[in-house]
Amino acid sequence: MFGSNKCSTSVTGKPKHYIRNEVVAFEEDQTHEFKGHRNISVADVPPWCINASNNTSTRKAISRNLCGFLNTGCGGTVYIGILDGGRVQGVRLTRYQQDHLLLSLQDAMNAFRPPVPRFMYTTEFVPVLEPGDEYPYQFLPVSEKVRAQPHYLRSHLFCWCDYDALGSFNGYSLRDVEQLAREEVLLYRMPQLMKAWKDMMTYRTLQQLVDEALDQKKDNSCNEDQKK
Repeated sequence: MFGSNKCSTSVTGKPKHYIRNEVVAFEEDQTHEFKGHRNISVADVPPWCINASNNTSTRKAISRNLCGFLNTGCGGTVYIGILDGGRVQGVRLTRYQQDHLLLSLQDAMNAFRPPVPRFMYTTEFVPVLEPGDEYPYQFLPVSEKVRAQPHYLRSHLFCWCDYDALGSFNGYSLRDVEQLAREEVLLYRMPQLMKAWKDMMTYRTLQQLVDEALDQKKDNSCNEDQKK
C-alpha cells in the first residue's frame, strides 16, 4: 500500500491488518486506487497483458496512478492487493520481495521529472490474514548477506527474490528453482530463439548451396581439362 497516511494500528487498538476476501469500506476515487498486482513500472507489465492487435495493455502500471496523484497536487493512496470491486485479495511477499518493491518504487519516483524526493511518499506493508487467523504475523528469518544482493528492476521476468519466494512458499529445491528459471527463459525467449534457429538454418542452407556450386564448378573444370 502506497500513500501519505501511515498507520500501524486500527481504531480497535489492534495491529492493523486486512482479512482476505473482505470488502473494504471505501471505494476508488481521485485519491484511492486499487491494484491487484505489483507492477510498478511499464517495463514490469508482462507481455501477455498487452493486446498485440492494437498495442494496448489490459494491466496498467502503478507508476501511471502515482503520476496522476502527483499532478493533481492532492496526493493519494494505491492499495496493492485490493481488487477493483474493493475485495481484499492480498499479495504474498517475502521480506526480500518487499525490498524489491521498495526499490522499484524508488526507481519509478526518481524517473519522474522532476524526481520525487523520498520524504514526499511513504510505504506500508499491511498483513492480510485468513478468516480466523490470529495476529501477529511472523516473517521467516532473513539473511542480511542475501538481502544485500542487487535486484533486477524494470522487467517482467523473475528476480532472484521471486525464485527465493517460490522455494519459501512451495518448498521447491534449488534444482526445482533452476528448472523453473530455464523454463521461463525458454517461454519468454522462444520467439528470439526461433528466429536465431531459422537464421542459422538459412545460413547453413546458403552455405550448402555455395559448397555445391563450388563443387560443380570444380567438376566442370576437371571435365574440360580431360577433353583437352
